[in-house]
Amino acid sequence: MLKKKVVFLFLFVGLLVTQFGIVSFSGFPRSSVSPPIASIQANNAIPVQASDIRFGYNYRVTDGSSPYPEQVEPTLTVLSSGRLLIGWKEADTATGGGRRVGFCYSDDEGQTFSPNILMEPVGPGEYQSDPWLVSDNNDNVYFAFLEYGGLDEGMGVAKTLDGGASWLSPVQASDTTGFDDKETACVDANGNIYLMWDHFPPVTDTELVFTKSTNGGASFQPTQTLGLWATHGGIPYLTCTPNGTLFVSTIWDSNPDGPFDTILFMKSLDFGATWTAPHQASSPGSGEISIITVCATDSNHHIYICFAAGSPSDKEVYVMKSVDGGSSWSTPVRVNDVTMNMQRMVEMHIDADDNIHVAWLDARNNMWDIYYSVSTDGGVTFSEDVRITTQGFPLSFTRPGDYFTLRSGPTGKLYIVWTDGRAVTDQDIYFAKQDMAAPTLSLTPLDPVNTLQPVTITVEATDDDYLSYVELFWHTDQSYTHHVQMLEVSENTYEYTIPGSAVNGSTLTFYIGANDTAGRYTRLPSDYEQFFNVPILVPPPTLLITLVIGVMIIVVVIAIAVWYLRRE
Repeated sequence: MLKKKVVFLFLFVGLLVTQFGIVSFSGFPRSSVSPPIASIQANNAIPVQASDIRFGYNYRVTDGSSPYPEQVEPTLTVLSSGRLLIGWKEADTATGGGRRVGFCYSDDEGQTFSPNILMEPVGPGEYQSDPWLVSDNNDNVYFAFLEYGGLDEGMGVAKTLDGGASWLSPVQASDTTGFDDKETACVDANGNIYLMWDHFPPVTDTELVFTKSTNGGASFQPTQTLGLWATHGGIPYLTCTPNGTLFVSTIWDSNPDGPFDTILFMKSLDFGATWTAPHQASSPGSGEISIITVCATDSNHHIYICFAAGSPSDKEVYVMKSVDGGSSWSTPVRVNDVTMNMQRMVEMHIDADDNIHVAWLDARNNMWDIYYSVSTDGGVTFSEDVRITTQGFPLSFTRPGDYFTLRSGPTGKLYIVWTDGRAVTDQDIYFAKQDMAAPTLSLTPLDPVNTLQPVTITVEATDDDYLSYVELFWHTDQSYTHHVQMLEVSENTYEYTIPGSAVNGSTLTFYIGANDTAGRYTRLPSDYEQFFNVPILVPPPTLLITLVIGVMIIVVVIAIAVWYLRRE
């Protein structure tokens, strides 16, 4: 009787152990683990220093629809809405005169452009050249361009009231006879439009002439002759303050048989009614000066002139400054930090925060590139040079027009258009924007993971430019670090699934990185000393495994009971 009681006791204990095993293996307490990872936004972009500024993807503006093979001399203005309006010269050859001027616009910061159009001339059959775009505070846009080769030669000005969707017929701004060339334009806060250009009369020397419109471009006042030049002068670069003070810089040759070697400056304090006599802003004999100088002012009414000077085969980029209205000028500061080969064809723009942006054509790489630098201290120092072009073009393009354009938009972002010969067979207009924000990453929450089960990590990655890649670095405490590129499964969504065989240990550790086409990198978490750590749980056995273990325990108990009975 005692033996039977002992056997029944063994069987009872075995059943209890089995039942306990089922309960315990199927009821792992999840409350003991760390909470799941929360959604995290990360952007490790730091306040931009001068040397941190980068430009993004190079977009081709011209669409190949023109009957002319060459597009050069781009001009740009930006509306309060952010719409970009771009014009350029159409030509038969890389160094030839203009045939027409083209135009398009963009509402997505240059990622796409409207169909290219050719602007209507003032007179039928006229050739066009030297495009220049300006806009007023009401987003009225004026497109000035040279006209020649017909009966109505001069200076045409077209106007758009709807951001370039349609244009009013152009008006004639010039009343001269002879040939007009190389105009620049500006608009003051009152909406007055100012134009200045070189004029070649039939008999006398080259003249510098000026006109303005006070009725929104409906008509222009009689031209004024501001000076005579012994030879053809350079581009008269006209700029104005909001209150209508006008400044102009241009170049001159002190020796009629020599190169342009002097910068001249003049101004008007009464909306162009009267002008000071031209006077020297730089000393003659200091070297050859490129055909364009750029004049601009800051909010303190300091005046800056940017130019390239040196020998015919090796020039550098300079900026000089006047704090007394142009009466005296500082020693020029060199902008480019690499002096190898040629730097020429300058452009300068001063934004609302008085940052001085300078760009130029550069041959340091034995190819033509566009480089850029900025001064944030009033022209005392400039940042390291930044290459804007992502691909250079042959030095055989010796004259990609005379100018290109930098402008800032309503958010302070900088935009640039230039003549580009990367197609090799001809020249096109290209665009880039300055984007100082790194990519933004947002991680989808993760629960604790089970060992040997695949783990999918999902992240949202956005950027103002094109993303180059999104990458994942991960490891467990029982494996080395893995590095993989995540796959874009939908727009801005990237995923990678870690195979279950690799998930083994107590913790899954990872971080994510993203890089865009401008070289900006974001890490998530942004602190390089931090990582995401996700607990790895031992998964509960299935019911089948639990039953098998229970049966095995019963068999062992029975075997022990039988052995015990036989022993007796």
